[in-house]
Amino acid sequence: MVLPGMAYFLLLKSGDFLLSEAYHYKLLAGVARKNDKEDDTMKKRISDRKRKVWLCAMIASAVIWQVPGLSQAAEVDEYELDQLVVTATKTPVKQFEANANVSVITRDNIERNHYPDLPSALRNVPGVTINTYGAGVGYEYSNMIRINGSDKIVILVDGVRITSLGVGFPGQLFSSMDNVERIEVLKGSASTLYGSDAQGGVINIITRKAAENKTNLTIKSGSYSNETYSIMNSGKSDEYSWVVTLQKDNIGNYKDAHSQEVRQHANKDHATFKLTKQLDAASDLTFNYEQYKADKFYKNTNLYPDLYGDRFGQDDNYSWRIIYNYNPSSDLQNKLVVFNNVYDYGSKNTDGPWGPSNNSIYVKTTGFQEQFTKQLDSQHLLTTGFDFTQDKISAMYSVKGKTLTNRSLFLQDQWNINSVLNLTTGIRYDSPSNFESGTSLKANLGYKQDENTNYYISYNEFFVTPTPSQLYGTYGNKDLKPNDGNTIEAGISHKFDPTLTGTFHIFKRTSDNKTYFGATNTYQNATEHARGWDVQLSKELSKQFNAFVGYTYANIDPTGTGEPNVDGYIPKGVWNVGMNYQQDRYAAQLQGRGIVDKVGQQRDAFPNSAFFPETTYWVWDLAVNYQAAKDINLFIKVNNLFDKYYAEYSNASTRAYWDGHPGEWWPNAGRNFQVGVQYSF
Repeated sequence: MVLPGMAYFLLLKSGDFLLSEAYHYKLLAGVARKNDKEDDTMKKRISDRKRKVWLCAMIASAVIWQVPGLSQAAEVDEYELDQLVVTATKTPVKQFEANANVSVITRDNIERNHYPDLPSALRNVPGVTINTYGAGVGYEYSNMIRINGSDKIVILVDGVRITSLGVGFPGQLFSSMDNVERIEVLKGSASTLYGSDAQGGVINIITRKAAENKTNLTIKSGSYSNETYSIMNSGKSDEYSWVVTLQKDNIGNYKDAHSQEVRQHANKDHATFKLTKQLDAASDLTFNYEQYKADKFYKNTNLYPDLYGDRFGQDDNYSWRIIYNYNPSSDLQNKLVVFNNVYDYGSKNTDGPWGPSNNSIYVKTTGFQEQFTKQLDSQHLLTTGFDFTQDKISAMYSVKGKTLTNRSLFLQDQWNINSVLNLTTGIRYDSPSNFESGTSLKANLGYKQDENTNYYISYNEFFVTPTPSQLYGTYGNKDLKPNDGNTIEAGISHKFDPTLTGTFHIFKRTSDNKTYFGATNTYQNATEHARGWDVQLSKELSKQFNAFVGYTYANIDPTGTGEPNVDGYIPKGVWNVGMNYQQDRYAAQLQGRGIVDKVGQQRDAFPNSAFFPETTYWVWDLAVNYQAAKDINLFIKVNNLFDKYYAEYSNASTRAYWDGHPGEWWPNAGRNFQVGVQYSF
């Protein structure tokens, strides 16, 4: 079915993608215009452009409708409690028996909730904190993502690192979710297996494999001039299989729940390509590539209620990896990886409270990974390997011309002591180019009481080196020490009956020489103590309904001169609740996040001030799907269903040197919606 996909691709290229360069010019020119006449002209041009795009889409649909042999609509997945995960131990194991705090976002969950990007999908995972500056445009490298209160996490794609040293969260590489099969989120230190900066946890994005020849077309539009056009084609031919995705996003101004409009524009292009060749019965070779380009306009700061400071930004990021798998027998596996990540970002501030400025990031990370797994006997599974990474920093704000390397060895033994007890131990040796070497130890004891109950307790060490900006930047400190420490964790998984499962986890993390930004306007070292727990319940109420509820508690002591819970940006409690409904052609998903005691900074210059609009609140999202035909799905997604006014970032610092004032925050979007159609053939 490749030809229909190519036909649509060519039409879409002519109707939308080839207009992108002209639109980039309109975008950058339009945001600088100040009079209503020119704004009206811009709106008319955008409207004309929309008509052209929809015309191309209708032409494509007319072509597609002539294609015979349409596939059957996807059936609803059964409620599953024992899915396999690979992130906890780098080997497949049932989630129930993983002896770790692991959450899984499945392909079915992604499709039904129509998550537009990776951060949106992660928002509803217990233990994960996502904070964005307003709607997030332009602040992708600054938006917060933390696991169990820690920003030291590793992002993987098919088990291969895509994070670069000091760049921040690379979520923009997954501004499209079309090529994602599932996402595994490991909450808790995992430095022994995944490297020094896996202090808080690991996010492993598993990409899709071609199961059949298939093409998906998706068009959606909605609030604030947001538009998305995407195509996914997968197929198999002899020893080859492939998955190709293309997506274009246009994003306009948004309004908060008080109807205040915040000016922003983004024009994004996202592409992925995955090609696998089956070399023989025991081996295969995969090439995987992601690319993200964007032109953006956004506000430099938000001094509520007056917005000022215009900033323009461009992204040109890409990542590729080559993976060779060799499995000569059922008890021997070998995996060899070569990868390359490039993050190229620039921004220009035309005005604002601090005057004009230019910032840029250009970091190239190359690496090599070797993993060897051997079943030694019926009781011992050995996993060992070697990692090499090199980060070449051409520009990172004020840091330029730095090259940092790290070499590491790891060894893990999974020992099944008997039918109920298992012990996993491991060690990692890191040798960074700018610090002395360090080791991280791991021990995990699991006890499977019966088929319905599993316990574990674990001890994990970590060794985290400071980022280039923390060492060499304007506010850097070359005397910083690596952050080393440990996490102690325990958990229980229990199946109350075939339809109800529950989990409980508790952790305590101690960090020595934690890096923080001190009152002296330089980075310093200090000790940090963090502890927390979470409880989760999942219930299949009927064949049509299933529901989940979870609560996460975090208590993080002040770091240095800071304040509790990372200057109050981590709420003390978070509720995650939801219900899924499936009946005939209809499916609906309702999800809610309850934020409890997110107080911000509450001392010094402005005690008890309004750092955030509210410290405790709920945000609800709703997605509704209708299977109009066997290969046509219509959907609507409503975010912030009850139009809650809230903010996740604030400039209202309580510290005199920060020059912030109460009420200066970045409000998030109010109620907004997207409607769309997906066609498969």
